[in-house]
Amino acid sequence: MSPCVKEVRLIDDGEAAQNSIEIEPEDEPHGVPDLVLLDLKLPKVDGLTVLRSLRNSPHWRRVPVVVLTTSTNPQDIAVCYASGASSYISKVADPTLLAESLLQVAEVYLGGSQDEHAGRREGPLPA
Repeated sequence: MSPCVKEVRLIDDGEAAQNSIEIEPEDEPHGVPDLVLLDLKLPKVDGLTVLRSLRNSPHWRRVPVVVLTTSTNPQDIAVCYASGASSYISKVADPTLLAESLLQVAEVYLGGSQDEHAGRREGPLPA
């Protein structure tokens, strides 16, 4: 089944992401998302700090978080998984390959029923 994306919300920096996490879902006009794509190298507050905040929040802890970043450092990858990342994708320079990776993410986490894809998926996305 193809994924259905109804809305995409962009948050410009880690501080704004932290602020969104602290808002109660009923007070947030957009609610809690079905999926978070997170860069590690965010301005103001780094992505790893945001990831840990997501996993410590009762409202956000079950939301899949896919780290999408330029880092291929094995230590970054290990720390992200240890901190609760659902998947880790290294950004590629080729826009076609990046689009394919994002489509895979959407299919894995948003395709099919929400119950089928809720929570954490261990390991990298299939090639």
